[in-house]
Amino acid sequence: MAPNTQTVASNALGWQPQRTPGMPPLVDQLVHHCQQLLQSHSLRAGTRLPSVRQLADSAGVSRDTVVQAYDRLVAQGGIHSRPGAGFYVSTQRIPHKGSSPKNLQAPSLAPDAAFDTPFLLRSIFRQHDGVHFDGSTGMLPASWMDHDMLNAAVRAVGRSAGMQLLSYGAPQGYAPLRQQLSAYLLTQGLAVDPEQELMTVTGVTQGMDLVLRSMLRPGDAVLVEDPAWFLVFGLLRSLGVRVVPVPRLRDGPDIQALEQLAQAHQPKLFITNSVVHNPTGFGLSLPVAYDLLRLAEQHNFLILEDDTYADFVVQPTRLATLDRLRRVLLIGGFSKTLAGSLRVGYIAASPARIQSLTDAKLLSGLTSPELGERVGHRSLADGHYR
Repeated sequence: MAPNTQTVASNALGWQPQRTPGMPPLVDQLVHHCQQLLQSHSLRAGTRLPSVRQLADSAGVSRDTVVQAYDRLVAQGGIHSRPGAGFYVSTQRIPHKGSSPKNLQAPSLAPDAAFDTPFLLRSIFRQHDGVHFDGSTGMLPASWMDHDMLNAAVRAVGRSAGMQLLSYGAPQGYAPLRQQLSAYLLTQGLAVDPEQELMTVTGVTQGMDLVLRSMLRPGDAVLVEDPAWFLVFGLLRSLGVRVVPVPRLRDGPDIQALEQLAQAHQPKLFITNSVVHNPTGFGLSLPVAYDLLRLAEQHNFLILEDDTYADFVVQPTRLATLDRLRRVLLIGGFSKTLAGSLRVGYIAASPARIQSLTDAKLLSGLTSPELGERVGHRSLADGHYR
């Protein structure tokens, strides 16, 4: 989930009004500045903006200037007003001036792109004195997680595993865990063969990296929801592919825009976070899911479905369930719900794709650590996680 979605943005929003001759009016300057922040994702969906008084005082302008700028941004759909609570960034972004879904271009792959992904990742894991919970990791607070359950699973594995912990483990993953994952997915409506359609990975991030490196080549077009988890853009940027943003709405991706973009760019892949979308928190409606799968068939692209937050929803709408893994590759894991240090994830896909991805996994890091997989299996199999 996106970090700090309800916190107030910095008082001045980084805006410095320019009063030199020939500069646009202050209202236009503030509107343009906010548009740039929205387009570069410096302001995330759900962020509360400074109050009219706060922004006026910190920037040294009249309150009327701020009121007019906010009113114009509301009219454009970039922000919205909540009575008694202030102004908030809306989910649907302001489009670039003069652009339409047909000519949306990939973010620059140059070093001076809109944001520095490695810097953001380093910032997430930087230690801060006095901070007991950092929401930017997307994890639950430690007090919400079951420390005793995890400790019990670790002790049980230590007592029962014996010498088997000294081996590398299986390339496709610990077999009992794959069987348990198959049963886990079946309760959510997705039938998966644990021998042919499932493999384990060290977390969702590694699974996504394996899929992207195995299926994409420099210059390929990839559709990505906008906004999305910023790590996705960093992975794609490192591969030199063309990133084509698709506006994300309340009930899923903008189907009309997606259809136009698919026709114009002939993408190889569409990356989506259908259940508890990051950063908006919204889900996927059945009509949009149907249209999305129809377009994937029509334009011959695959769908990578990030299932990171599925366990926070009862009976989620999942593309992999509707598609039966024909065009959809499903990636999930338990770092957000069990423990961040438990890097246990999985990929569900067609048998041919699982075989190819298992080979890629061997090349990139051999097998995934069986110790963590055994702990994950014990937590699921004992019934405590459910």
